Amino acid sequence: MAELKNFSILLIGNGHVAQHLGYYLKLKNIPFQTWNRKQPSSDLELRLKWATHVWLAVSDAAIEDLSKLALKGQLWVHFSGRVVCDQTLALHPLMTFGDELYDLETYQSIPFVADRELGALNPLPGLKNPIQFVEPRLRSLYHAYCSLTNNLTYLLWQELQERFSLDLALPRESLEPIILQTAKNAVASNNRFTGPVSRREWATVTEHLKALSEKPELQDMYLAYLNLARKRGYQSAEVTL
Repeated sequence: MAELKNFSILLIGNGHVAQHLGYYLKLKNIPFQTWNRKQPSSDLELRLKWATHVWLAVSDAAIEDLSKLALKGQLWVHFSGRVVCDQTLALHPLMTFGDELYDLETYQSIPFVADRELGALNPLPGLKNPIQFVEPRLRSLYHAYCSLTNNLTYLLWQELQERFSLDLALPRESLEPIILQTAKNAVASNNRFTGPVSRREWATVTEHLKALSEKPELQDMYLAYLNLARKRGYQSAEVTL
């Protein structure tokens, strides 16, 4: 990937991803311009003439139409995990972005996942983030895995914090240490799977399922968890509802 000295970035969008990317560029003292759909289209035309790199931090539905505006010699990039667009390189940041902005070290650690080999292309000029590759036919599967990793666990942990408060009269903050440590354990290379399933205490697991009988969505999650554990060698033939 070639190191570029002369480049100009136009960042299109004003959602969370755009805000984080813009802040990252500011932390790196990299000049850039912005445009979003609340601004006149004439402004976009002017800024496109100036840009060597166009970054689309927009909704999936907007990517293809915007990509038709590409000018000769420009490198266009979008940040969707799923969309494949011939005119525009997919470069999905493997990170979650909310209202809170991050520090420079966090931004620099984020891997980006492209949908094609880059060769000499440099889609992130001035930045040295790792770039990995997942071919187009696997993008939906890749993005589904990302959603399970991030969004599923977020909703599950949010729900369980609420259950601690409403059902058990325990502070929702009580779960914070175990949530944080579980996340650390999950990314560790050695096996840190714990709990009654790891110890094959099936009588306890059966009681868990009975206790969740009036919360079918959580019981279904528990059963899915048992299926994953079974796949990893933790047989649960003795478990009954």
